[in-house]
Amino acid sequence: MSRGRLLALPGALALLVGLPACPDPIGCTTSPALPPSVTELMLVGVPTHLTVHAALPGCIPEAPRPSSLAVELSGPDNLPVPVQKAFEPANPTLGVLHFIPEQAGRYHLFAAFDPVGGIIQADLHAARDRSGETAPVMLPLDCGTLERTQPGAWICDVRVLREGVLVRDFPGSRLAVAGEVVWRMDPRLIERYVDTGTELVLTGTWPHAEGKVEAVLATRETLVALHGQTVQHVAFDGTALTGGAPTRWATGTELPSGLGPKALLMRAGDTLAITAGRPFGSSSPFSNEACPYTVVNGRIERTASACTGFNGSVVGFEPGGLWVEEPGTQTLSYHAWTPGGLMPRAAMSLNGLQTFFTTAEGKNTSVPVLTSSQNFPSSLGRTLRPPHALMPAYDAVQRRLLLEYLDSGMVLPQASSTLMWGRSTVFTSGSPFTALRILSRPPALP
Repeated sequence: MSRGRLLALPGALALLVGLPACPDPIGCTTSPALPPSVTELMLVGVPTHLTVHAALPGCIPEAPRPSSLAVELSGPDNLPVPVQKAFEPANPTLGVLHFIPEQAGRYHLFAAFDPVGGIIQADLHAARDRSGETAPVMLPLDCGTLERTQPGAWICDVRVLREGVLVRDFPGSRLAVAGEVVWRMDPRLIERYVDTGTELVLTGTWPHAEGKVEAVLATRETLVALHGQTVQHVAFDGTALTGGAPTRWATGTELPSGLGPKALLMRAGDTLAITAGRPFGSSSPFSNEACPYTVVNGRIERTASACTGFNGSVVGFEPGGLWVEEPGTQTLSYHAWTPGGLMPRAAMSLNGLQTFFTTAEGKNTSVPVLTSSQNFPSSLGRTLRPPHALMPAYDAVQRRLLLEYLDSGMVLPQASSTLMWGRSTVFTSGSPFTALRILSRPPALP
């Protein structure tokens, strides 16, 4: 039996597959279509309209045509979703489907033309529209890394801005933000500053000889700094910085596939993790591993627990876990770091979505942005123009990954645990110029 396919009507969604031209769309049938190659995007609560098109065995006017269309749609909970179907005997190679996705997540469509015309099976993703929950902020410069202090200062790479004006610059350094605290690191010195809302006040310094910082875990009172061969822990005791001796962690590791820095840091309670490529000469079937550490008397020490191995390319990292693209598949998965090791939590298909992930030096957290070039309607009744920026979110209750729509028209989007930003064209006095468009990520939904 030949396969069918989905095509777009104006304002409708589309699965983009090739279709040979035919002189008469009713009396002339078409050749079999390729399997769908683009995952549909929908918004929760917004009416969705899909057109399904039969695929028939050849351009022969007298060939039989479909006489009926059967449709089944299941939601993220695998329960049936009501679908209104329009099938006209006068044009039996087309069927129009109408439904409203009420839940975020993956939907599965099954449609079959009978007695000829093929079977269509496709996955559709419904994203939560959270674009109205965050107001954009514009900065007049580009940033590879971006954080914001609690009093409102922007940390753009090594620059500090207030109200869009540069107030401080730390060339040759790396910066990390925790609340009102800004940590500055260079190959020989660690400094702790407090943002008062008007200035940065130095509250402590810690000299060291460990070289460049590869990765950071920062809180208001503590800093874990990972270097090329060692890791160190520094704490603020209320008056000054203190710390234990550095700990050697590197054992002949190679660069993990997909990672920007040589290694990454994670934390779950008192258990730290260093994630890196497998050591040279290792017989492990895994390309990467996460090994547990803890802090003992101010010094980081390796625990007795075994490392957790995993395969794939890391496309995002946060203190609580990793975002991984599975090898050989278009699948994004989330792995949570726990006291028991790195645990895979959930996965989703990326069919038709592009993963945008940058490995800019100095990133302290990074979350992949999924982009789509597909038009789809919004909850306001207007068509959202691509490119669309969507964020994956882990639903810990249902243990699944969901998509959240935040913005359209953003070029080269990037994201951290708290922010998403990208280039955008704005107009001043009628003249266009490119600025950085910044969105705060809305808090996680229950």
